[in-house]
Amino acid sequence: MKGYKLILTEKPSVAKDFAKALNAKPQKGYYITSDKKYVIVFAYGHLLTIDNSSIAPSRWEWKTLPIIPERFSYTLIDDSGVKKQFNLIKRLLKDTEEVIVATDAGREGELIARLILQYAGWKGPAYRIWTSEALSKEVILRELNNLKPLSQFDSVFHEALARQHADWLVGINLSRATTLKKINGQKNRDTRKDRNVGNKKRKEVWSVGRVQTPVLSMVVKRFLERKNFKSQIYYVVQALLSHQNTEFKASLKLPEGDEKEEDRKNGKNGENRESKGLKKEEAEEIVKYLSDADTGIVSAVKHSQKKELPPLLHSLTSLQREANKLYGFSAQKTLNIAQKLYEVYKALSYPRTDATHLDETTQTRNLVKRVLSMLGYKHLIPAVDRAGKRVFDSSKLTDHYALIPLRPLPQEATKDERLIYNLVLRKFVGAFMDPYVYEIFNLEIKIKDKLFVASLRKDIQSGWKELYQKEKEPQKEQKAESEFSIQENDQVKVNKIEYVQRKTQPPAPYTEGTLLKQMERLGLGTPATRSIILETLKKRNYLITKGKILEPTPKGLELIEFYNNKEISSPEMTAEWEKRLEKIRKKEEKYQSFIESIKEFVKLQIKQINHSDNLSSTTADTPADPAP
Repeated sequence: MKGYKLILTEKPSVAKDFAKALNAKPQKGYYITSDKKYVIVFAYGHLLTIDNSSIAPSRWEWKTLPIIPERFSYTLIDDSGVKKQFNLIKRLLKDTEEVIVATDAGREGELIARLILQYAGWKGPAYRIWTSEALSKEVILRELNNLKPLSQFDSVFHEALARQHADWLVGINLSRATTLKKINGQKNRDTRKDRNVGNKKRKEVWSVGRVQTPVLSMVVKRFLERKNFKSQIYYVVQALLSHQNTEFKASLKLPEGDEKEEDRKNGKNGENRESKGLKKEEAEEIVKYLSDADTGIVSAVKHSQKKELPPLLHSLTSLQREANKLYGFSAQKTLNIAQKLYEVYKALSYPRTDATHLDETTQTRNLVKRVLSMLGYKHLIPAVDRAGKRVFDSSKLTDHYALIPLRPLPQEATKDERLIYNLVLRKFVGAFMDPYVYEIFNLEIKIKDKLFVASLRKDIQSGWKELYQKEKEPQKEQKAESEFSIQENDQVKVNKIEYVQRKTQPPAPYTEGTLLKQMERLGLGTPATRSIILETLKKRNYLITKGKILEPTPKGLELIEFYNNKEISSPEMTAEWEKRLEKIRKKEEKYQSFIESIKEFVKLQIKQINHSDNLSSTTADTPADPAP
């Protein structure tokens, strides 16, 4: 059997999708069509890994650091199934006319395929399927007629290679250096009484990573800010007022120069915040002075109508953040569910995306119209043609467009799967609904000679907000009844005046959702890797979760204390590296220049660690190097 086209997929489930679309019959480890035009073979994700044994000394010693290989060599992952499948792929390649790469359309999928083809010695023609759509029969047949040269994605491969090699260089060198330093510190603390405990600790690996350590540093910094925060008590005077069947609260306005209540609540404006708030006796005196007031006069009204457009479509990170906030799902759980919705149910587009927009092609607009019709929202189809760059904007895209639903969920979908699907669905449907329109009334009210302020919101058109009725977001403004209106010199009724004790609050602890938001803002990791980074920190005993809250373990605190003020714990520096990786994909920087800068960074870090305060251990028992 010769002359066929070999389709290489990332995993067995995707190979099965291709086999179904092409009516291919299963063989041992692959599928073949009846006309022998296509053979479909699969990997198990990564089949190859960097060969540590050939480029890194087995014994952990200071004299071998830094480890800077002239070139990176690879080996098959030590698994009998992996080796068997690779040998099958290599054998099938011998009689292949051309290769069609159908691994995931992203940098890791590109790396998986390229390493397999390189290690197997393939030098023939190769093409690529690259799509964000779920791999239905229609999509597969269409994309097989729309193949792109594999060389078109060389820069994606170079980005992936640079990421992998940088992670290896930083991880293996700094993990060994930190472990050697920590071993020595433990030796110095050991006594005969606890020597056994000490020996046990000496085998512990202190893993350090290009992205994981800065992320841990962020959590540690927030944890220590909260731990060291000293709350201050202050008092506010509030009036409960009413006008036209709307009851609302107004707060005493502080004299000019005093801080705002929100700043005091959030612990801003320095350590003298208690001197700027009302003291209890001051609040009591004001309440007593106003106790006989029955009415107040509106002295100023700032009235405006506002329009709130629908939120942007979901990226993977925004979906993970919302699922964590609403349901307490970990980032990894949300990714796993989204991946199943994409791969198994074909109900979502490709999930590992950082985009919040769709492309501007007629094909995508037609896809959106079909999906709206299929999901029971046919009345929204005219809005698709009216939608502008808030939804359709090719300039905002890199590899994939935003997450959208593609079809209804099947009956067998679980509750959690429905929750994730519905989060994507309502962002998608909302994108084509009317804006939310409301009025804002910012009021100043005189009660005797004291000035109070209040903000009220009156809904005019609910629009896309209808989809969020069950979730009451905290509002800065109080809600006014639909008939509410108010003007200067109107009289309001005073129902009650009281003072309320408040205290300054520390910054909120990180949850997975808020940490993901910060990682996205700083450019740390990618949509596909952020959940893996968090899970790695938990697995390596640096982070734990308490309910939704993320906290560092004693080991995590100790590692960041050790790396205090060192560049490896700087989120800003790592974010800059991520930008440079993106430049490699955009062909604005070369792989080699990026890796050379990483090598110089590693050399400097090793030198600094070796010459830090504690004398270093020169050798160590050989634990396993942590995976990058």
